[in-house]
Amino acid sequence: MNRFPVVMMPALLAAGVVMGAAFPAGAAETPVPVAASAVQWKIWGGEATFRWKRELLVDYGIDVSAVIGGGTRDAFGRERVGIRGGSALDFAVDQGSFAGFVRGSLGFSGGFDLVTPQGAIGLRDARLVPRADDPFLIDLVGSDGVAWFYIDRLMYEIEGGAKAPVLAIKAADLRIGAALADFLGDASLDGLAVADVSLVSAISSSNGDPKIFEPRGSSRWPGVAVPGVPGATYQADVFMHHFSTQIMMQGTDYFEPAGGHKIVLAPSSTLRNNRSNGTVVATVPCAASPCPSAPAMLPDPLGTSTALYAADVAWHQKFTSPQPPYGNDQHPYLIWNLYRIDADGRIDQVARSGVKHAWLTTNSQCDANPGSGHILGRGCVDTYSQFNNDAIDDLGPRSEIIPAKAQWGRCGSVYDKDCNGAQDSQAPCSNLGGNTPGCQNWAFRMAVPVSQIDSTLHPGATYWVESWYIVRDDIDIFNTMQTRAISFGGSGTSWNRTDGAPNDEVAGLKLGPAIDRWLARGTDTPTERSSDIVATHGQARLAVKATELDGGGWRYDYVVANFDYTVAETEGSEPNLRVLSNTGFTGFEVSAEDTAAADADEFSDGDRDAGNDWAFSQTGEALRWTPPGGDMGAGTVNPLNWGTMYRFSFRSSAAPVAGVATLKAPGGIAIDVETLVPAGGGEPPLFADGFEEDIPAH
Repeated sequence: MNRFPVVMMPALLAAGVVMGAAFPAGAAETPVPVAASAVQWKIWGGEATFRWKRELLVDYGIDVSAVIGGGTRDAFGRERVGIRGGSALDFAVDQGSFAGFVRGSLGFSGGFDLVTPQGAIGLRDARLVPRADDPFLIDLVGSDGVAWFYIDRLMYEIEGGAKAPVLAIKAADLRIGAALADFLGDASLDGLAVADVSLVSAISSSNGDPKIFEPRGSSRWPGVAVPGVPGATYQADVFMHHFSTQIMMQGTDYFEPAGGHKIVLAPSSTLRNNRSNGTVVATVPCAASPCPSAPAMLPDPLGTSTALYAADVAWHQKFTSPQPPYGNDQHPYLIWNLYRIDADGRIDQVARSGVKHAWLTTNSQCDANPGSGHILGRGCVDTYSQFNNDAIDDLGPRSEIIPAKAQWGRCGSVYDKDCNGAQDSQAPCSNLGGNTPGCQNWAFRMAVPVSQIDSTLHPGATYWVESWYIVRDDIDIFNTMQTRAISFGGSGTSWNRTDGAPNDEVAGLKLGPAIDRWLARGTDTPTERSSDIVATHGQARLAVKATELDGGGWRYDYVVANFDYTVAETEGSEPNLRVLSNTGFTGFEVSAEDTAAADADEFSDGDRDAGNDWAFSQTGEALRWTPPGGDMGAGTVNPLNWGTMYRFSFRSSAAPVAGVATLKAPGGIAIDVETLVPAGGGEPPLFADGFEEDIPAH
């Protein structure tokens, strides 16, 4: 199919910060008006699809019928509804970019019935109507004239060629509107995303020329020389700009049936490309987003790039034809993690997602728009919403990604088992033992056992959620990571979450990984040290806290966060790359004098499976943790892989001194790291029975 470049809905501005195309109720953001110079286009007819999150809606007593008067539900839960040919919706294009919806409506032929505790709601023959006061929002208006839902975060592409263009909205969020929240008697439901919507509709215009959508490409790829600046090259440096979370479903994990009740948590993540173009410009100027009003702005040390010339970033959907600059379908990847810091100061990673494959970029609020939704330009913003990040047909395992190179091993992946260069039918579920409801609901998502977030089981604990992009050739992985506090409430099978206020100095948004919330990067005191690990195969961080105990002696907590370190074995080359193995760290040991004995050891990997825990031993001058079966290189059981954090703890009667820890990796690799270790002079046994400080069992 002949394609024009993607034209994305631009996000709105709030105090100079891009937040996306819709905001929660009560926000004070002002809609961007349609420019007077904009050319108006019209879409009419076509088809819409809905992928309802029925598992989420049932928690609020809402039952959505199967589609009425439309197509049957497909393998990914999408249900099709026709658009009446006589209805049309006008939108505007200004200088090649989407400039907002103007007037008109698109009417459905068929639809859905909703049953709620307060009564029934009919969405048969509903209409899509743009907001009169906001050109970037579309209300879903029922046959009764009430705007029960609204649609935002549209991601779309102009397809079909100049002679017969169509607007293909590939994804958008359907959110509960104020009227429905009021009807249900729960104002907190206003803005809750409950479905993913797509739409294909024909374009016609008596004023515009479809050639305005023709791609312009890029001459600013990473490593390309900057014209007129000797020795300078464009460099990639993408920032995580803002994210928020939502519980997408609750239930019993199909893949871990004995694990009890769980929630699925997904982020809406906004990134922004570096803004510098020969002069240093802050890309994320505040430690929080949206920025608090001056003079309370909080500078973020990671918010400004060291790259003077921002490179464009390739953003091609998987299985598209090879594209520049890498000759493949290169695109960024997104992961997210959840951490708990208990009342005694120990940190644990309690949940982790799979990998989201990005496929389009919004390119809103650009400093230099590349004219293509498959290229992220200088200063451009992109947002992937909760539903977009929760879509099973864009998710996969971390093991297929070589993170330090941002390469995907397509061959043999869950999307292309036979390596024929085409996506397998109904993948990835079809390659996980069949297309089962369990795969649709749980595979590759971040499923959080409620046993890990229940305050009655973890009194005084705090929680941190982390959202994180992997971008090829990115020069600073730490500003593509962002964390914020999150809290949980509920009991049994009903749970909720609250994100920390974005501009709160402690709980708010902050660039960098979650380990920095436990111990700040670069800390170096007699009892705490954070040490960066920069090696051939990637980066990691070792942080240690030595805590003096009331009854005498010390508790040592070593935390290793593996950011993108992996020793990969591959076969073939891009675009037909196959990842045979992809292993992180396979051993950890702390040097100590032979008299510095230790006991009450603890290992935490976050998976709640004692059968794969690393075993502790002390031999001579080494305190050692070894995976089950020993260090077997690429075949190691439960290695410390990328995007993962492990904690190693013990007690000792010896005080901390400067020393060395060693991380092991496949191929006989041993990486020494400066840290704190127990000094000599301990007198075993370390502690008598009944000692008041104890490390709980795993």
